[in-house]
Amino acid sequence: MSNAFKVEINQGIAELVLAKPPVNALDSDEWLALAARIDELGADPEVRVLIVRAEGRGFCAGVDIKELDAHPERIVKVNAGNYATFKAIHRCQVPVIVAVHGFVLGGGIGMTGAADIVVASRCATFALPEVDR
Repeated sequence: MSNAFKVEINQGIAELVLAKPPVNALDSDEWLALAARIDELGADPEVRVLIVRAEGRGFCAGVDIKELDAHPERIVKVNAGNYATFKAIHRCQVPVIVAVHGFVLGGGIGMTGAADIVVASRCATFALPEVDR
């Protein structure tokens, strides 16, 4: 399992917490692991609802640009990981609540858009910085 997130299940509530300082930017393997974990939680008979949230200054900065700078060929893999994560959230067998705060960028917006319910802090800001790339 990836160290970029942690999961706790309590009384039917699964809480998946993005925990990759400093900005919760995920590399291609982490996006794929996140999708797989969401699928597992959705299929778990003990889970009735899934909450996705994050630690730190913001929810998610999206793709780890450092990985793509070092390995531009991984763009296909990271995009597949993004798609798999968004699909896992959208098609999850239990309701998915995404709770966002601070910055919500790129793939963070994709996760938010795929959720059944979004709870946003007053400090949440949404942006697509890749438009400039």
